[in-house]
Amino acid sequence: MDQLNLKIITPDRIFFDGQVDKAVFKSTEGELAILYDHIPITALIDSSSFTIIQGDEEKVIAVHGGYFESRDDRLTVLTDSAEWPYELDVDRAKAAVKRAEERLAQDLKDDIDLIRAEVSLKRALTRIEVAEFDKGR
Repeated sequence: MDQLNLKIITPDRIFFDGQVDKAVFKSTEGELAILYDHIPITALIDSSSFTIIQGDEEKVIAVHGGYFESRDDRLTVLTDSAEWPYELDVDRAKAAVKRAEERLAQDLKDDIDLIRAEVSLKRALTRIEVAEFDKGR
């Protein structure tokens, strides 16, 4: 089977660089599955789980924002942050969910505070989802 070269880059490291069969993740327009010989596409990435499939192995990571480009059998992801399940602190993420929900329950007058609370909530929920998926294996 032909493979796709996947490179995930964060501001502080090359998080992943290797050959994969498929990558599944959410763009801001919806869920995408990128395989070898995919049409060229560039879009924004939403904070979500990101599945890397290599043969029978499936790895799920958390990504938080950024964008990707698929071209010439390469998928390049530039993201604000990416985390392996073992890097996640579920208790801290649950506390972040609680704080974000409390802020969202308030009558926030400032749009920036509202956006920050929503982003914080989404990031924390993504972390919990990825950690629970990995634990369930």
